[in-house]
Amino acid sequence: MGKQHKGRGIQRGEKTDFNLESRLKKENKKLKREIKRLRNLLDRVDIGRVEYLEKLIEEQREFDKTIKRDNEKAKKKWSCHVCARGYMMPRIFKRRDGDFYYRMCNNEDCEHRTKMKKLTKDVDLSLLNQEGEE
Repeated sequence: MGKQHKGRGIQRGEKTDFNLESRLKKENKKLKREIKRLRNLLDRVDIGRVEYLEKLIEEQREFDKTIKRDNEKAKKKWSCHVCARGYMMPRIFKRRDGDFYYRMCNNEDCEHRTKMKKLTKDVDLSLLNQEGEE
């Protein structure tokens, strides 16, 4: 408690037990309202849906790991043997007599490329969608 001066009572800004108690009651009411709001939100959440979403996320992580592993294998398989820094990326183009492709090193300093060949179902195009990646 603060100092009391003769005849003036409690000084302005002094905290009394009454002020402290009323402030704590207000905070308690706010906290109770917040708890009620959060409980209502929890009641609206469908547990089955949450579990389903967690399962989907886990499946996506496994799929991403598989894709990353396959990409690493493809990069090893199609690394450029001339510069040893780039990868032989497939380039596909259409002609009147069908679809053709050739592979060209993605390293800017290397101009190595393969012969043009007819595109068939057996052709490995695993690096096709990784144009900008390295």
